[in-house]
Amino acid sequence: MKLFSAISPKILVVSMFAALVTVNASEPAYAASETAVLRMMKSPTTKDATLARLLGKWRGRGTARPSAGKPAEATQCRFTNSWAASQRLVHLILSCRGTEIRFSADGYLGRSKGKYVGAWSTSTGRNAVMSGRRSGSGLALTLTATGNTSGTTPRTSSMTLKVAGRNVTAKLTAKDPKTGKRFTIFQSTMKR
Repeated sequence: MKLFSAISPKILVVSMFAALVTVNASEPAYAASETAVLRMMKSPTTKDATLARLLGKWRGRGTARPSAGKPAEATQCRFTNSWAASQRLVHLILSCRGTEIRFSADGYLGRSKGKYVGAWSTSTGRNAVMSGRRSGSGLALTLTATGNTSGTTPRTSSMTLKVAGRNVTAKLTAKDPKTGKRFTIFQSTMKR
């Protein structure tokens, strides 16, 4: 997933979705390609029904925040998803724009033996892996940076994707390393 490039201030590149965008060369970097994600899976499922619900073009509004102590900024978002790898993966593309914040993300997600696995790549060349399970009409995923993060940025975050009729809701949360309290990094409700 091509994830976050900030317009202003530059600190957004470091703190926004920091758990997803920090990489250390000593750890494996799972670039979000069909091949890399298929290698992570033991026996990929074809045409998974939960992933199929995410297909299509979605648009809507949301909010994003640069860090736990900063206020959320309104954003306009697009989420475009299509089958990939002979319908064993879904290619996910998310892009959002606000006044000060602009970001995009690109990744692949599939199901193998009841578990959902995938990877994101960022516009800064940094990567994260994701894993999770079905939750109601959507997915509950854990995203883990494939490198070290500083003491002020979370290494892992939680993402939920829920589909209800013609709406999809995406939410990314993490624990603030300073206070230990969970906060919402990003959320958006989009319509097909």
